[in-house]
Amino acid sequence: MAIATTSQILETLENLDLKDLLDKMEDYVRGRFYDKTDQNKNGLQFQDFCQTVLMKACDGTRKWDMGKGSFENFIFGTLRSDLNYFFKKGKVRPDDDDNEEDDSEYSEESYITDVYYSEDIEQGVIDKSFDKIDDDTNIQRWISSLKEQGSDNLEIEVFECWTAGIKTPKEVAEYMSLPIKEINNIYKRLRRKTIKLDTQWISLKKQ
Repeated sequence: MAIATTSQILETLENLDLKDLLDKMEDYVRGRFYDKTDQNKNGLQFQDFCQTVLMKACDGTRKWDMGKGSFENFIFGTLRSDLNYFFKKGKVRPDDDDNEEDDSEYSEESYITDVYYSEDIEQGVIDKSFDKIDDDTNIQRWISSLKEQGSDNLEIEVFECWTAGIKTPKEVAEYMSLPIKEINNIYKRLRRKTIKLDTQWISLKKQ
């Protein structure tokens, strides 16, 4: 894993059009909410989610594996995970037209990007539990479990994309240079498998 250092992340930010990135992040956050007005969402504004994600990237709470995808994909993967947690714990209604994930608070299934949150984490607290997704030992253990369930090399590569924050079929297809139809078929196969987080088995069907 080629984890970016803080200086590498800061250098990347300096070379980006930061205003353009923040605008795209805020547009994405606004699009995920059912209420798209600027009214506070449990005390937070749209830009607060964006700033928190960038802070997590800079202070090491979330780690960018440079070999897994671009910085922008990493940032949006982190933003997506934060929003999923916010909807799940904050009981704020997401936009039902967003088919990217099912963020319903009534969903009984957990998906891989959400299982790293502890139940007692308060919104806004820096979450060091994100380190679990960067723990190569855990990831290799999960990969071994998937192999035992018959996963082929392409399924493993897609799973590794998920752990790096590259999650949507379109993003994965672009990253792996494969037709999106083939990626969708791989997703279907992975949804029938589970991974074990400590003593809890987590379904992959939400991916």
